[in-house]
Amino acid sequence: MSPKNGLTVLSTFSSILIITTLVSVNTASAFGVRPRYEGPMIDAHAHAVQRSVDWILTTLETYHKVGVDKIVFMSGLSALQAFRLRPNEIIPSTDEGYANRTGTIGHLDASLSQGFKWVGEIALRHWGQGWTIAADDPVALQVYEVCAKHQVPITIHHDSRDYRGAYEELDRAVGLSPHTIFVFHGWWLGPGHLSMQDLERLIVRHANLYVELAGELEAAGTNWNEQTFLGGSRQDQFAHTDGRMKEGWHILFERYPERFISGFDLFTQSAYSYEGIKIRVDYFRNLFGQIDRAAAERICYRNVEDLLAKRICLMNVSLSSDRVEVGDVLTVAAQLRSMAANPIRNETVSFFLERSDGKMTSIGEAETDKSGLAMLNYKIDTNGGSYWVVASHPESSSYSYRSARVQLTVNQPTITTTKTAKVTDSTAIPSSIPPPNSTSYIIAGTVATAVALLLLMSRKRKRIELPQVAG
Repeated sequence: MSPKNGLTVLSTFSSILIITTLVSVNTASAFGVRPRYEGPMIDAHAHAVQRSVDWILTTLETYHKVGVDKIVFMSGLSALQAFRLRPNEIIPSTDEGYANRTGTIGHLDASLSQGFKWVGEIALRHWGQGWTIAADDPVALQVYEVCAKHQVPITIHHDSRDYRGAYEELDRAVGLSPHTIFVFHGWWLGPGHLSMQDLERLIVRHANLYVELAGELEAAGTNWNEQTFLGGSRQDQFAHTDGRMKEGWHILFERYPERFISGFDLFTQSAYSYEGIKIRVDYFRNLFGQIDRAAAERICYRNVEDLLAKRICLMNVSLSSDRVEVGDVLTVAAQLRSMAANPIRNETVSFFLERSDGKMTSIGEAETDKSGLAMLNYKIDTNGGSYWVVASHPESSSYSYRSARVQLTVNQPTITTTKTAKVTDSTAIPSSIPPPNSTSYIIAGTVATAVALLLLMSRKRKRIELPQVAG
């Protein structure tokens, strides 16, 4: 092979290599491929199918083998006993009965006094189980108040398969119980049920509402004695069959990472096998590898840890008006409180204006007063359009990160046009400046003047040329 041919082959090979590399990079970028999430994990929703301490401890070891650090076991007294043996690895949850029976109120109060760290799963409206309890039932509202008194979260199952007004009920109930931490489980996503916009609206409206992911990938068999994992199938809520996160979830997970909680919702013995737990762990590690690492940590374990440590900062943000014009002064207020409903003082809140493309501009900072209120006046100096006003409370020594947002519409200022009065002959002002479109008049006047001068000159010439008559 000649040197020239060799260089040609080498050049061709290099071009192919470069193109292949670019295609690989572009494909990876398009599919959002990142190293999978390898941080700590907590399963925040596990039903103990055998209510015994031995079963819980044995299952705990299986969890550890596949990389899960802590588990919320929903099994009542056996979970509390196991917790006392393994307090750093087990989170005991009391599983109360009907939330619309008055006897539940006293029983729950006594149970939480024993040391339970969680409440649930409380079934309100639950398809296929015969539970049809309204989320805003008067007795249920008293149950929520007991949870607020003990500062423990409550996991509720409330779905809309058999009752389409379920989410309106939930909206009312959470609003009527602002000091209770709700972990919303069992929701249905799709036409006629809950849209992603509805889900975001609930998150924005209620600082005390968390959205749990457990159960959205589990299909129950006949008589609930078997379950099938839907991750990677066409029924997968969160990802396409090739593993890519579905559209919209990136935004929600990274915009509200402090408002989601991960879990599995295992309820059959076969699901608790090593393989059964591992397939779910691998799925979520791959899923959350596609979002920001800090957001993934919050969803996978930190939000649960902060709830247990009572480090949650609840924050609402409000505006003096949700519709302003450029140049107006807008008052933004953020209210901070703890799980115990106490105001959070002397904490700095940062305020931002977020555009539709996600870019944020800082508009200032303010410190909370003795009532937990931080206020800021901002003169609108942006273009017209739709924005989010975002309040952000960064991590502090006492409280975890928290953010809140509210929508704002900015209108361009109205431009008033002054009308010119119609000029008539009676009101006309003499002017040496010819009016518009007067060219024809000027030409006509010039021609007439020239003709007159020529006639005059002609007459003078005729007089001079007359013959002299003798006297």
